[in-house]
Amino acid sequence: MSEILIPVSLVFAVGLIASIILAYASQVFYIQEDETYIKLRAELPGANCGGCGLCARTCKFGAITIENNLSVIDHEKCKKCGMCVVKCPTGAIQDMLHSPEQLEKIKKSVAAMEAKEAEKKQQAALEAAAAKKAAAEKA
Repeated sequence: MSEILIPVSLVFAVGLIASIILAYASQVFYIQEDETYIKLRAELPGANCGGCGLCARTCKFGAITIENNLSVIDHEKCKKCGMCVVKCPTGAIQDMLHSPEQLEKIKKSVAAMEAKEAEKKQQAALEAAAAKKAAAEKA
């Protein structure tokens, strides 16, 4: 029993010491976030685009591409559905066509679609597991 107790105690002690050092370091090297920077980012929504591509993947019409780490909207292809506005995590895409109520409805429909997709994936995984189990039972 003591053969395992000593190494486990040693690993625990090293982990405890490391966590104490990291907690102290996080306090020593803490950087206060500048409120001016936060306000400036909020005032420049188009500058917030990080080029993540979520809006481009969301657009069913192929109207959004990522160029030089920025979203570029092809207004000829854009159908003004508002899906990109709802999905953009930084709020970089501004929508002047839809009212806040309409955007809320779009958000709800997006959430419903995502829930259905997740349900389909879960169902497919369950069916695959059941098929695998049936195949294993036959073998």
